[in-house]
Amino acid sequence: MADRSSVQTRSRNLVQSWALLLTIWLQVLAPPAAAAAAVARFAHATTHRRLLAPKACASSSTTLLTNGFFSMADSENPHNMLVAATLANDAYPWTKEFGFNVIDVVQGLKPDQVAAYHKMFTEKYTKLGATSVEFTDQYSPNADAAAHVIVIGTPKNVFLVYRGTADIGQTWTTADISSVPVTVFGKTVQIYQAPYKSTMLGWPWALAAVQKAVAATDAPGSAKVFVTGHSLGAASAYISGLLLREKGLNVGG
Repeated sequence: MADRSSVQTRSRNLVQSWALLLTIWLQVLAPPAAAAAAVARFAHATTHRRLLAPKACASSSTTLLTNGFFSMADSENPHNMLVAATLANDAYPWTKEFGFNVIDVVQGLKPDQVAAYHKMFTEKYTKLGATSVEFTDQYSPNADAAAHVIVIGTPKNVFLVYRGTADIGQTWTTADISSVPVTVFGKTVQIYQAPYKSTMLGWPWALAAVQKAVAATDAPGSAKVFVTGHSLGAASAYISGLLLREKGLNVGG
């Protein structure tokens, strides 16, 4: 296992370097109009990330994740895209709604912080229609890969959510630009090593959790699984979607 203090130092230096580069660009290199536009875009994005906070969608309430606001019949429905994007966003504990410091997330949250994040996430999505919420946070033995996965069950369908690059383990994973041959539906394809490594680290747990959630729906034979994630998590979502289909599950998008 990697020494925690050295991991903390590397992760802190990485975040501080990016922050320094951004500050230099905004204050020195960027034209005033471009800098102002960048800040405005960030503020706009931050506002939209809070759109599905419980208070903001009280009128939709418990139908949000079921067949009210979320339409299983149309995977390209804008409402569905908003739900998927919000789930992917909420997989990161550092969002303003959950309030964890980005440095703490990068270094790896302590057990009490993880428990607090899980509690807040579960409370939010229970109010929005979830009947079950399960989490896993896994790290490879040499700390070069991490998998953070959430499975949300509702009476009608199931959501599988992957966090993107956030902590130091995922950072080392993302830096691996090699490919690996993977056979799916009898065809061998080359897949980027980074998301494959992260996906497979959490796959046994994710498959079991999804199957359990599907079995708990009102109609397991017709229940759909919707997969989402951001960045590294989005790639994991694609890979998991293929693997779930290969296992005979009904992947809705």
